[in-house]
Amino acid sequence: MIKQCLTAAILAAALCACGANEKSATPPDVTAATTVISSATLADIDSYVQAQMNKQRIPGLTLLVASNGTPILQKGYGLANIELKQAAAPDTIYHIGSVTKQFAAAGIMLLVQDGKLSLDQHIAQLFPTAPASWKDITVRQLLQHTAGFPRDFQQQLAPLYDPQHHYTQDELISLMGTIPLDAPPGAVHSYSNMGYFMVGMVIEKVSGQPYFDFLQRRIFTPLGMNTAALVTAPSTPGTEASGYIWDNGWQPENALFPGDDDAAGGLRMSAPDLAKWDAALYGERILTRQSRDIMWAPAVLNGGSTAQYGMGWVPDAINGHPYVWHNGHVQGFHTQFERHYREGLTVIVFTNQGDALPERISAGIVARINPALAWQTVPDPQPQVGTLARSLVDDVINNTFHPERYTPAEAARLAGGAFDAYASMAASFGTLEQFGLVDSRSDNGVTTYRYLLKSHDDSALLLLQLDASGKVSAMYFN
Repeated sequence: MIKQCLTAAILAAALCACGANEKSATPPDVTAATTVISSATLADIDSYVQAQMNKQRIPGLTLLVASNGTPILQKGYGLANIELKQAAAPDTIYHIGSVTKQFAAAGIMLLVQDGKLSLDQHIAQLFPTAPASWKDITVRQLLQHTAGFPRDFQQQLAPLYDPQHHYTQDELISLMGTIPLDAPPGAVHSYSNMGYFMVGMVIEKVSGQPYFDFLQRRIFTPLGMNTAALVTAPSTPGTEASGYIWDNGWQPENALFPGDDDAAGGLRMSAPDLAKWDAALYGERILTRQSRDIMWAPAVLNGGSTAQYGMGWVPDAINGHPYVWHNGHVQGFHTQFERHYREGLTVIVFTNQGDALPERISAGIVARINPALAWQTVPDPQPQVGTLARSLVDDVINNTFHPERYTPAEAARLAGGAFDAYASMAASFGTLEQFGLVDSRSDNGVTTYRYLLKSHDDSALLLLQLDASGKVSAMYFN
């Protein structure tokens, strides 16, 4: 049984993606031509990574680039542990945060392949103590963040939770059932760690094994992913990075809470071991092609519109080139894992700084290796939105926050520290030389716009959403 302490919220990265026009993101089993990185490009990548580490105040970083599942670049930068002066190495172990979700999703797909579970099975059939409001929730909706669950749940249940009691699954579900749904099942896409907590419980219920034991037996051991472990498991000294946050200096941020080892974000591993998983995704050793096809397809909502999230993966596209990715953000760590499967190119960036933007670093590396995958701007069919977006960027550059331009919820998020973080990023970005629309996409009545920002030696993306009144309901930079 799972024993969970429901007294602290799990931290995870905000996900927002758009731009993939295909309903399926299945890679071909025949791989692309092998990527070769020239010595000049290697030197350029080195300089770029080190510059980004300085700008983003990242103490340690591990980079891995693979071509058709074979690593072609593995390198550590900086310090995995500042206090011990332990260098970050190619095989340093990091907490991977929400990259964990794709393994939970793969666990479900293995049970589907075994004929033991259906994606459209209602979870109330598995858990008899589930509340009536959950009766229409399916396993598929848990995986696609469309079940209607809130993002997190531990703090809400803290007053009801007895840390001395060993809770059964049914008892935990009875507690979780006291939290109202944010939306009817299947109505909207809303990122939910609570939903993936439930995914782990489904795996345990159907397999009859603890969640991690099932993944270890079916994925990690067959692939030789020997460093894959729960973040709460004992570790060998000198093998693992320590987490940090920047607050007028690097401050340790390694606190683990009971419950941090769940299916939403509770794994740690090395980049070479994650690359073994990447290699397996080019064939059918673990997952069938059909399973991959399902995992990398956008979710379909009740009204027939799509949401740009698959099952533990984000299907996306750069300049019409489809790829899949996911990031992971937990205390003191931020990671990025992206697979440009048509080009056979994978980039893994692990950092031990909780506020780092590894997505930005990986995008720069991908563009240097394959210029066709560098973000490009397109003519803007809605220049009035572009003008608004540029004015918001100017606000960030000038560090002038105007809360009236945002919805109350977004204004509160930005005022809580996000705007200051963006302004700090802008201060080291350099003079803005180019600004333009990359793409836009409407999902369930909400349009997401992406804009490219470029300086002399750096680039970033602005992700923007507006509500019906024209107020900004979401603004993210990466």
